[in-house]
Amino acid sequence: MTIHNAGLIHRNFHSGNILRCFNGSQHKTLISDLGQYKPPDKPILYDNVNINVYGVLPYVAPEVLYGGEYSEASDVYSFGMVMWEITTGLHPFYDRAHDEKLAWDICNGLRPALILETPRCFAELMELCWDANPKRRPDIRELEKIFMSWGWHMGISQKHDVFDQFISAENERQRLLKSDELESLKKPHPEAIYKSRLLNFQNLPKPVNRLSYLRVSAERSSFSFISGDDGKFNLK
Repeated sequence: MTIHNAGLIHRNFHSGNILRCFNGSQHKTLISDLGQYKPPDKPILYDNVNINVYGVLPYVAPEVLYGGEYSEASDVYSFGMVMWEITTGLHPFYDRAHDEKLAWDICNGLRPALILETPRCFAELMELCWDANPKRRPDIRELEKIFMSWGWHMGISQKHDVFDQFISAENERQRLLKSDELESLKKPHPEAIYKSRLLNFQNLPKPVNRLSYLRVSAERSSFSFISGDDGKFNLK
C-alpha cells in the first residue's frame, strides 16, 4: 500500500519478493526487489534498452503481456496470484511450461483452479483481482478495507460465517500438506520458470475473461474445486 500511495508501482510482484521477518513473538512482512518500482509513465531499462515485460510469467497481468502499460491494477493482478498460492502452497501454473502457449491461454482467460475449501469471500476477491479488465479490479486501498473487515468479523464473533470459512480452509490446507495427495502435484514442470526474465511474446490475443473458467480449469488437477450453480461467490 505504501508503494501505491507514493504514486509508484512495483511491476514485478510475486511470492519470491515477499519477506517475513521475525523478532521473537513479533513479525512483519516486507516486499523486496524494488529495483523496478517507479511511476507508471517511466519505462523499464535493461542494458539501456527500453523493454515492455520483465518478470515471472504467471504473475504478469494479461494486459501487460498484450503490450499494455504496467499500473496499480497490474500489481493487484499479481497479488491475486499470491492469494491463490496461499490457499494451495503451490506456485500458479506449476504444471505447465512458461512459454508463449501459457501467455496465450492467460490472455484468453485461463486462471488457476480453486480448491474446494477456499473461503467463498476469498475466492470472490481473487476473481476480482485477476479479472481481465484492470478497471474491474479493486485497488490496494479497497483490498485493505476488505481484509480489515474480515479481521473484524472474525475478531468480534467466532460464530461468524467468515470465521468458519477460514478455519475450515486452514484445516484443509494443513491436512493436504501432511498427506500424500499433493506429492504428485509438488513437482513443477521442467519448463516452469519462477525467476524474473524478459518476456517477449508476439501477437497475443486481446485479454478476456473465460466464461466459468473455474469449472474448465478444474479438469487440470486432482483437487476438488468450487463449482457453484451460478459461479458467483458472496463478498462478505
